[in-house]
Amino acid sequence: MCPQLDLEPYRREITQLAGSNCSHEAIRIFLLHTHGVCASTNTISRRLQSWGLRTRRLYLPAGARDAIVCELLRLSLSTEEILMILAKKGMPSSERTLRRTRKKLGIRLRIDDPREREAQEEEVELILMTEDQIGEIEGYGRRLQRVFLRRHGIFISEARAYEIYRSINPGAIERRQAGLQRRRKAYTCEGPNAVWHLDGYMKLEPFGIEIYAAIDGYSRCIMWIYVGISARTAVSVLRQYLDCAASNGYLPRKLRTDLGTETVLIGDAHLVLRQNPPLTSDVLPSRSLPSSSRLLPSTLDPATLQSLLQLREYFIYGRSVENQRIESWWGQLSTSSLFVYHEYFNQLLNDGIFSKQCIPEQIALLSIYMPILRSRIHSFVNDIWNVHRIRPQAKRPHVVPGKPIMNYYYPGPGVPDCQEPLDYDLLDWLQQDVAEWDPAEYLPSATLAWCHTQLHEIGLQEVGEPFDPEDPLIQLRGEREQPYRQVYEALRERALLYYQSGALPILEVSTRPLGAFRWGPNTQWQQGAEVEAAEYEDPDPL
Repeated sequence: MCPQLDLEPYRREITQLAGSNCSHEAIRIFLLHTHGVCASTNTISRRLQSWGLRTRRLYLPAGARDAIVCELLRLSLSTEEILMILAKKGMPSSERTLRRTRKKLGIRLRIDDPREREAQEEEVELILMTEDQIGEIEGYGRRLQRVFLRRHGIFISEARAYEIYRSINPGAIERRQAGLQRRRKAYTCEGPNAVWHLDGYMKLEPFGIEIYAAIDGYSRCIMWIYVGISARTAVSVLRQYLDCAASNGYLPRKLRTDLGTETVLIGDAHLVLRQNPPLTSDVLPSRSLPSSSRLLPSTLDPATLQSLLQLREYFIYGRSVENQRIESWWGQLSTSSLFVYHEYFNQLLNDGIFSKQCIPEQIALLSIYMPILRSRIHSFVNDIWNVHRIRPQAKRPHVVPGKPIMNYYYPGPGVPDCQEPLDYDLLDWLQQDVAEWDPAEYLPSATLAWCHTQLHEIGLQEVGEPFDPEDPLIQLRGEREQPYRQVYEALRERALLYYQSGALPILEVSTRPLGAFRWGPNTQWQQGAEVEAAEYEDPDPL
């Protein structure tokens, strides 16, 4: 007689799935893909009965199931990954059912008919030529291109798509291959949420646009990305972190940042939130603790040294160039989405029609390009990067293969999720100090409304349609290397004349939240030294 399969280690997870109306098949797939345990549905049924539980199959309207499957396919997920996600959501399925669903939706993963293949290749060529002219995909490799095409509803192999693009822009392929000849140190991480790497991207800072992001060290999934006017101030970085923690409902075990002064508040906040049991507001540590971490241990008094050692359990400081995971990703973002705008903005500077010190010119640039860049960057993160496949690498066995989003939310068997519990009461208390600052603001409301009115008029004057930066007209894009320059020059001219006239409303730029501990109406956090946002030292200036 075969020994009984031991499901007791997974009893809590199985009972939770059963309580969510997951079927036996859903539980079977979950155990197989999550823990590598092969159990039959009969075994699961008998075990649930012995635990006094039964399951009911969760039925959804056919249209809802089809919509979910279609979206998962557009995310470039494999059949196995789709089945696992459906099982965990209480909607079990099979490969045969997925094939029927794809056929019903008209989604074909493979086309054999020569005429249909030729028609598909023509469609792909048209899409790639259009996006290449915009500069959207020049830095994409095979996998990013495949994900990009799937988001457009095109299901084609990586090799076919890449060969089509090679015929369109061979120079881009050569530049990308030349840029990949680099070596990096081996990096390993225990599992999701073990370490989040944080850093700012300041290549566009001379033009008033700053970027800050966090990436999970194990999965390379982007946890958040901020595009705005303030990535070098402590209040901004703290607000981003607290918003992400509130959205997720948990904390990472550690944070890894550089030595910039924008991290002084987030360092203390993470330390406080990670205390077990949590500290109350009347015993918060000194706010000057992170800045003390730059001193040599021999120069610290015993109390400060003890606080520093405590901080290092939860927070890792170091040079920006050593923050490998996020620094590497900045290269991906730059070559894939930002290089066109970086070169174009520098061209405006060289042509003498932009200066950050000229308020009308800064307003004109921000009002047009901030919404465009936000949309472009968020689309790259959510629709391309987080769902692209990282291939196994024979010469770099430490690299975790798979899709970042799957490796983060559904790590393989034996990989621990290192998330830490979140004290919501303490989180609410911390959020009070930064609630007054709006990370979405990049121009005052009155100035932004004036710009929108002018842009609508410019669009009507040029092409007969109002221009909206949130959904810019392709007819006004102009040259690939200088997107919407005609619109910028027209708005700049209007802004200069209006600013010099002194008319109301007065055009002005938004104020960044400087001051760190002294910023805002709440004075509870004024326990440390006064810290202003220091100039960011970019280790790799362009």
